[in-house]
Amino acid sequence: MIRRALLAAIGTACLAACAAPAAAPQLAPGPTRSGPAFEQALSRVDGPFEGYLDFVDTARLAAGPELPGLGGRAGGQLDAYRAPLAAQLKIDLDAAGSVLTAGRPPRAITLVSGGQDAAEIRTAATAAGWTGGDTLGRQLSLAEPLTLQAGTVRPIGSDVVVGAPDAAVALVDGAGPDLQDDPVVGPLARCLGDVLTATLVTGAGGTGAGGTGIRATGVGLRRAGTDPARADSVLCVAAGATAPDVAAAVTEAVRSGKPRTGSEPYSAYLTDPQVEQLDGGIVRLIARTPPGAPVTFLISALQRRELPGLAG
Repeated sequence: MIRRALLAAIGTACLAACAAPAAAPQLAPGPTRSGPAFEQALSRVDGPFEGYLDFVDTARLAAGPELPGLGGRAGGQLDAYRAPLAAQLKIDLDAAGSVLTAGRPPRAITLVSGGQDAAEIRTAATAAGWTGGDTLGRQLSLAEPLTLQAGTVRPIGSDVVVGAPDAAVALVDGAGPDLQDDPVVGPLARCLGDVLTATLVTGAGGTGAGGTGIRATGVGLRRAGTDPARADSVLCVAAGATAPDVAAAVTEAVRSGKPRTGSEPYSAYLTDPQVEQLDGGIVRLIARTPPGAPVTFLISALQRRELPGLAG
């Protein structure tokens, strides 16, 4: 009788254990290197550079003082999806330390660093139809627009990586050489320095290198003092052997040129310009944003292919 009861208890325990769901994988973030937040984020993502990078230091932007015009940039490339990401997947861009997007759609991946709860994200994503182990996915669906930007979700500790359904989110904390060591990205990141925002593209303003020798271009924004209207804009160009010509063209443009589509000269948006050539064929422009001028001018000029001295 006792033996029968014991066997029954063991069987019940076995059934309970067998029926219990497997514990969700708990991934730990990979190591980061010392340095500015931009370089720390780059050290988490494997290369090679696929032609586009966008970075926002969300924590420092939130800490203020406010820089007018950057409100819509706080979440980087995911900012327009802030509400559905929070509601459906529990991805909280407001709590993030930084947001880095690497690559172009549909291969782009975005690393949201800090402020996330992996268990909450997994539970919410599963309830919303995402499936999988350490990486959860859902096929692209017109009925669910969020699948375009976050069809793949990979929580990593207090971070999360998202991308389109076929995006290689495993490039974050992967085994390959990271973007901080990339021969193009690394020098441009060090040139830009401790930026609040940064965007890197191949060629001159995204137009392609052609015969100019320009490999990539980066623009960034640094905080300057405590005045919310003050900021330093930074332009860095991987110009190679053409660095002297590029430096001369940038210098001339910011002093006396103007964008093709604007009535105001570059000097209305970029004051006190300093142009210099750095090691490795890098050309850097640092300029002050005057009161009342948009702090996002260089970002917009990059998108319009109207960077000073590089338009075309």
